[in-house]
Parts: sequence; structure tokens; C-alpha cells
Amino acid sequence: MKNIITFITLIGLLLVGCGSSEKPTTNQTTKKTSTETANIDQPPLPSNAVKAPDFTLARKNGDLVSMSDLRGKVVLINFWGTWCGPCRVEIPDFNTLHEKYYNSGLEIVGITLTSGSAAQIQTFADQWKMNYTLL
Repeated sequence: MKNIITFITLIGLLLVGCGSSEKPTTNQTTKKTSTETANIDQPPLPSNAVKAPDFTLARKNGDLVSMSDLRGKVVLINFWGTWCGPCRVEIPDFNTLHEKYYNSGLEIVGITLTSGSAAQIQTFADQWKMNYTLL
């Protein structure tokens, strides 16, 4: 349940951040150069925002990933396990989100809570076609 609430909250923040309060008229077309878009101020953080602690964990291939490496991206962290039924339900949605929004700055990080071997985790990830960062 907590994962679902976190997921819905993160998607809501993503959608709010991507939305626009201005509606162009039907006769108006808007063109922005890359210089104009680069100078846009970042929206303020929500008043209840909490900075995630910096941590470093290893990917499946042994490369290290730190939270600070992901600064500037929207980061969705999911704690999962091969034994977790609800986790299996979420995986296809995370795969879809990754495919759709990775190039827009979304980084999905799956942190495994499983007690299996690295080979068992890899087999599970391959079986479920997990296409996002796994630590």
C-alpha cells in the first residue's frame, strides 16, 4: 500500500511539473528556442519536500550508483523483492514508465530486498524484462 501511495504521489508530481497553466489560443503558435527554455527558472520545491539521503549501491554489473549521481532528475525509488507479489504487479508499470519518460529525466531505481543470489536476481530481472536501474 505504501508503494502505491508513493508511486501515485511521484506520478502526480511528475504530471504537475509537466503541466502548463497557460492555454494557447487556436490562432497562436508558440516557438521557443533552446536558449529560451534553458533560462526558465525551476519551480519551487513543495513545502513538505524532503531531500533524499545520499547513498551508494552497486548495479548488477558492479558499477556504483550514488543518489548524488542522479541530481537534476526525477527519481522514483522502488524497494522490491523476488518474493513480493505486489512488486511483480508493479514491474510492468515501471517498465512502461521507464520507456516513456527516461529521456525526459525520469530515473527509476529498483533496490532489491531479496535474499537470493546475484544469479537468481538476474534471472528474475530478465524474466520480468526489468529495463530500469537495479541496485
